[in-house]
Amino acid sequence: MGFNGLLNQGEETIGDQTRYGVVEGATTAVEILDRLHANCKKGLSDEIMQFVCFAVAIGLIALGYVRLRKGGKTGSYV
Repeated sequence: MGFNGLLNQGEETIGDQTRYGVVEGATTAVEILDRLHANCKKGLSDEIMQFVCFAVAIGLIALGYVRLRKGGKTGSYV
């Protein structure tokens, strides 16, 4: 998780040292791991929401197609 740019909040290389965003302001290794774990949970929930929204979009497109084929109204309501 530490080398993943999305989870470690980016990295910056100055000379031969690499600094990670998740380390900024942390005082212990446990705090850094907690932040990485929290970022992992956020990433997973974002991924789940993307799949759910994709499924809803496909369902709405299919519903619109079925309605169109059965002679439903094609005009827009303004």
